[in-house]
Amino acid sequence: MNVDLSKRQLSHATAPAASLPSDRAGRALGIALLAMLYAVPLTVTWSVAGVHIAIGVAFFLVLVHGLWRRAWPLARTDADLGFAAYALAACIAVLFAVDATSDPIPLKKLALIPLAHVAAAVFMHSHRARTALRLFVFAMAATTLVASIEFLLWREGRERLQATSHYMTFSGLMILALPMAATAAAIGPRRPRLAYAAAALVLGGGLLLTFTRGAWIGIVVGLCAVIARLRRRLLLFVPPVLLLLFLALPSEFQDRALSSFDLSFGPNADRIQMWRVGMSMWRENPWTGVGLGDLQVIYNDHVANAAEDARVYGHLHNIWLQVLASMGLLGLVAFAWLIFSIGRIFWRGGARSRDPELRALAMGAWGSFCAFLTMGLFEWNFGDVEVTITLYWFVGVLQALAGTGTTSCSPTRPVRTSSKSAS
Repeated sequence: MNVDLSKRQLSHATAPAASLPSDRAGRALGIALLAMLYAVPLTVTWSVAGVHIAIGVAFFLVLVHGLWRRAWPLARTDADLGFAAYALAACIAVLFAVDATSDPIPLKKLALIPLAHVAAAVFMHSHRARTALRLFVFAMAATTLVASIEFLLWREGRERLQATSHYMTFSGLMILALPMAATAAAIGPRRPRLAYAAAALVLGGGLLLTFTRGAWIGIVVGLCAVIARLRRRLLLFVPPVLLLLFLALPSEFQDRALSSFDLSFGPNADRIQMWRVGMSMWRENPWTGVGLGDLQVIYNDHVANAAEDARVYGHLHNIWLQVLASMGLLGLVAFAWLIFSIGRIFWRGGARSRDPELRALAMGAWGSFCAFLTMGLFEWNFGDVEVTITLYWFVGVLQALAGTGTTSCSPTRPVRTSSKSAS
């Protein structure tokens, strides 16, 4: 074997050293991408424009990173087939929409789906996932605290607490954070328990101030889902605790809660009418629905007396009926597939983690998912872009924790090249 290398051979042998600047650039891109993924939970709690900027920059960095490293920082998720089915059904619904709802603009929400795949790759390391979930919980608590103080001090002219575009959107975000904070306060490590307990109290108080009954019901179901998974016997204490909490609340909160059971109450009667109209829409377009556009025009056509005394919305205040009416049976099956796939990720995510705080947060996320679905029986919360962004982001984080996502590269870890060369 000849060990005397020529100049050309020496240049090839030392090539890895010459590529170090590229590795540094790749690491810098990966760090910037990680920062943008951390920015999602920080901005979604108060600014839809801010979170869109963070996601847009993240997607741009993914493109640059892929071109630079020739490997996309994306990971598959267990919900990919569900995502694909839902996207296909949405496109079919737009293609066969009736004239009044033939609007393709709602399809732009499908562009948010890759957020789950980017997050699944970036948060492969447990400490990143823990930091990400912490950021969402405490950012949501901080936003709620500031909004609550402002609301209580300057409440004149405002009936409900909100920090986003709508109080229902804000409450929809709070019920995603509150089960995580409560679970971490109950079974997490001792040191951060007090902080999580404080966050849970702030979120719970803020949720009351939104006066959103669907969110109230959702959070009860979400917390019960966590309790059932941890210690089922404790569910026996839920009714008396709820009764004591109800009796301790001021009368305005009691009246609001009791109105949930009054079918003649205005908003309740409106919802019942919406659901009946939704079923009527579906029967006329059973397979592909009426389309993804605003439903108000079709709603008015179905309800002749809706002009004066009834509220008319562009949606039906129920995620399942909304999908059925707008996307038909094909869309409903695809959506159910997607929800089931996402639910499995929320159920498994972090269950095997050795980090007690991360395991508690992931366990609480299962309650968040159940709260989201329960609220969705009364609201079109899947249509709130802030809620959808957070849900997809959670899918990525929890998929990474489950350890089943396969990634083409780690975005912040350089590709190792061997310095050994065969002679």
